[in-house]
Amino acid sequence: SLKISPEATWLGQYIQKYPIHESQKMEGMAVSLHMEINQELEGFLMRFANEIQVVEPLALRGKMRNRLQKAADNYL
Repeated sequence: SLKISPEATWLGQYIQKYPIHESQKMEGMAVSLHMEINQELEGFLMRFANEIQVVEPLALRGKMRNRLQKAADNYL
C-alpha cells in the first residue's frame, strides 16, 4: 500500500486518472495494489519518492529507503 503526501493532491488525481495497476484501489490519498513488485513499479515510486510513501510490504519499503539513501549519499 502507498500513501500520497497531502501536499501532492495532483499526484492523487494523476493516479486516479492513470492507474498504476488494474488492481488499484484508492481511498483518499491511500492506494492499495495487488501486483508483482517489478522494476516498472520501483521506477514509478522513485520518480515520485518525495511525494509518495510505501507503507507495505515492508521489504519494498526497506528497498526504497536504501535506494533513496544511496541517492542522497551521492550529494554529500
